[in-house]
Amino acid sequence: MTGTQKGRRLAILGAGHAHMDVIRTLRPLTRAGIEATVVDQDDFWYSGLATGMLGGQYEVEQDRISVETLARRVGARFLRDRVTRVDPAARVVHLAGGGSLAYDVASLDLGSCVPLDRVDGLASHAFPAKPIRRLAKLRADLTRRVRHGDGRPAQPPHILIIGGGATACEIALNLRALADRLDAEVTITLATSGDRILSGFPESAARTIGALLDRRAIAVRTASAVDRVEPDAAVLSRGGRIAYDLVVAAHGLVAPPIIGQIGLPTSDDGRLLLDPYLRSIREPTLFAGGDCATLDGEDLPRIGVVAVRQARVLAHNLCATLLGGRLRRYRPQRRWLQILNLGDGTGLACWGAFSHRGRCMLAWKDLLDRRFLRRYR
Repeated sequence: MTGTQKGRRLAILGAGHAHMDVIRTLRPLTRAGIEATVVDQDDFWYSGLATGMLGGQYEVEQDRISVETLARRVGARFLRDRVTRVDPAARVVHLAGGGSLAYDVASLDLGSCVPLDRVDGLASHAFPAKPIRRLAKLRADLTRRVRHGDGRPAQPPHILIIGGGATACEIALNLRALADRLDAEVTITLATSGDRILSGFPESAARTIGALLDRRAIAVRTASAVDRVEPDAAVLSRGGRIAYDLVVAAHGLVAPPIIGQIGLPTSDDGRLLLDPYLRSIREPTLFAGGDCATLDGEDLPRIGVVAVRQARVLAHNLCATLLGGRLRRYRPQRRWLQILNLGDGTGLACWGAFSHRGRCMLAWKDLLDRRFLRRYR
């Protein structure tokens, strides 16, 4: 399939993992006279370092990249604003600051969010696992809570983490690591509605993490769906309460509500449906990548490696659409490497049905993460 020139205005909406390489490689378009505008309300926060940053292995600034600097480096305009509505018929983007942005071709990478509205009271009391900047705030909050102003230890806080997936387990283990670094006592409980943790991972990985959580004195409560969250306790659907001082929401991810408001076809879980060229199946001038979209007929996992693999195809197809050229098909990988940071100097690598824990796995993860971030600095 060949792209055709649609116009001279490109809108890059959101600076997620799929868009970082798109932005980095915009120079050929801007040199050709394409007006490229990047819109995001924040810097780029890298998910690969997020839990390590939470646990104190990395400083907060190591986990963020200035999108504005990256955009200006390639001749693009940057708007620090939030997208509130996309009108594909008029090809206009509406912004929270009151302005609007017209485009000829646009690409969405608005990430995902924790569905706080599924549990009554959660939005008022919880630290959501996303956006990632919230984990920096969680680190600062816990640090403040475990120390008085004069440096004396405070009352040990009780942390409740709602969720049982990889993110919830990594957060629990890295909060324990942060408490160790602060020489502070905390109690941590992980509550999941499932029958076991890491339901989408190999059984060997679940056993490894379960044993580590037990050794790190992190209580795991399975089959414990939270019905509502009160100011000082979570009330369980089957009865009972779990008291907390800090509560973290890590019970899954959904596409941001704005995706469903565009008026284009979406998946059952609210993600924009894409053709093999990473365009909306109904609107060929609207591309997308990352967590907010998925291929028509496929349920792509919401992990950074998928978005990063999409980036090269997305960048090529945007260029081909604007300047003319043959579009490339995106072919998702059937296996992917995922390494969890366990907060104790080890990592758990998972590849298909294989899993292995060790210090070399965390060193490998650190090498890959630093290599990724060096592209944008």
